[in-house]
Amino acid sequence: MLKKLNIILAAIISAVVSCIIIIPNDNIQVFSLKFFLIIITTFIVSLVAILLLIVLLYVILSFTFRKEEYENIPKGRKKLFNLGVEFIIDIVGVKVKYSGLEKLPKNQKFLIVANHRGIFDAVLLCHTFRKEKFVAVSKPENFTLPIAGPWIKGMGHLAIDRENNRNALKTILKCIKYIEEDKYSIGICPEGTRNKKEGLLPFKSGCFKIASKAKCPLVICTITNADKVFRNFPFKKTIMEFNIVDVIEYEDLKDLSTHELALLARRKMVENLKINESLEESKQMIE
Repeated sequence: MLKKLNIILAAIISAVVSCIIIIPNDNIQVFSLKFFLIIITTFIVSLVAILLLIVLLYVILSFTFRKEEYENIPKGRKKLFNLGVEFIIDIVGVKVKYSGLEKLPKNQKFLIVANHRGIFDAVLLCHTFRKEKFVAVSKPENFTLPIAGPWIKGMGHLAIDRENNRNALKTILKCIKYIEEDKYSIGICPEGTRNKKEGLLPFKSGCFKIASKAKCPLVICTITNADKVFRNFPFKKTIMEFNIVDVIEYEDLKDLSTHELALLARRKMVENLKINESLEESKQMIE
């Protein structure tokens, strides 16, 4: 939507500026090469100016966020964030195919786990659950990124330091608290980092403690082609697939250990992604 509005606004500005240039100038013939060059140039300049103003707006707003974590996100900020995410998806040419969304729990917070192939996994998760109360768990480095970092923090997303067990436990406990208090659903990638190869990286089983301790459903999801977005841009669109593979209700997971739960989730992802990995190999990939 924002992309279309930018194009429409740029076209209006271009038309107005072109008229200001062309009408008083008798040397410019209608439908001449110079006529069309003026229109095309003013349109491109207008579009670039609008894009720069949008980026500037988000940069300025990023400096207004305090350093502490946010538990309650203002509605205006959430709308701006969602518009920004939608705009990024449009600009880079991503089209999303969804399947299994009907399986998602209704009127109940949940833990969703997904594979991790690129930065657009997180972007797509935020876009998919833009109308829900949802936060994602990410590595601390993402919170220090220029422009994006303050927005990630300002939207209440949580950092998990996997190199520091005490800090990681604090994040896990906060995730449990959010679900128990019916405040937010939680999204996390059990691989812990981006996978730049085929298949799946080892799973960190500790994150599955969130579902068992918060007594909530576990949603198992796969995302494809996140690693191709920037390789395809700007000459080719990227078709990403977002699949809800299965939902494990609390009654079905409460007697499973976090290791068993991680293995269950991994096997379902392996099957959905058609990865050639045996059960024994999967067992060895749970940490």
